[in-house]
Amino acid sequence: MVLTSMVSRAFEAPWIRSAMKPVASWYCNAAGYRKLGLRLDDLIPEDNDTVQLALKRLPPKEAYDRLYRIRRAVQCSVEHQLLPEKDQTKPEDDVRYLSPHHRGHQSVNRPSVPNSTPSSSSDEFPPDQPIQFIPLACQMPNDTMYRGWYEEKT
Repeated sequence: MVLTSMVSRAFEAPWIRSAMKPVASWYCNAAGYRKLGLRLDDLIPEDNDTVQLALKRLPPKEAYDRLYRIRRAVQCSVEHQLLPEKDQTKPEDDVRYLSPHHRGHQSVNRPSVPNSTPSSSSDEFPPDQPIQFIPLACQMPNDTMYRGWYEEKT
């Protein structure tokens, strides 16, 4: 928790941002997800309650476009091909679309007592636990590295 706040505070300095911009753009191009037509938020796994809530808040067209991009990328992966240059995601089109939907409410509805049940309305958010997406890397049993893009901050 302290490390993430230190890193975020360090990136508030304009000279650090300008120095890291070329490295960040190189990394995004090297990651290869744009060559499959994906955006950065398409890489976030859906098995977290916070992500599910943000996906539920997406407009229907954006949700459909997300599923289309993911299915098209899976098809390209199966065929071992990249999309044509005109269909690949351009850097200016790679904008975050889930962030505005999870920033609207900075907390998740969590029961305060372990055996209690949450309220029936999914749009009520008491300010007890803030949401933060942070990179997560964990070791899988078969010694391969799995990289997710979120973890709920506790």
